[in-house]
Amino acid sequence: MENKQPKKERPVNLFYEKTKYLIDKFCKTAPPREQWSRELQATKKLLQMYPDILFWEHLKLDFKLNSLLWFLTEDGREFLKKESRKKEVVLPKQVSYNLDEIKPVTKPVAKNNNSLLDFLK
Repeated sequence: MENKQPKKERPVNLFYEKTKYLIDKFCKTAPPREQWSRELQATKKLLQMYPDILFWEHLKLDFKLNSLLWFLTEDGREFLKKESRKKEVVLPKQVSYNLDEIKPVTKPVAKNNNSLLDFLK
């Protein structure tokens, strides 16, 4: 009997996985093979700008992109800055009141029996 060696697993390339994730999330279709290197370069720049993968997971676009290069345009950079600032905002905890415990304050109102003409004088 032969002792078979277990298959060696290929090491996971995290950069490739992140690139694939970003393309799947934001692009309409996967880029053609000849444009793949361009997408890799764009992903490298984007991950240098915003390395936190949670930022990318929570990022939502209303439309699908043709390429990740949109994020490197002026509009794309502005969008990313705006979204990163939203993430940094810390809102104070909302205070809730139980309205059943609060008793309304009633004040007596003086009733005037004046007519409209008396009011206008």
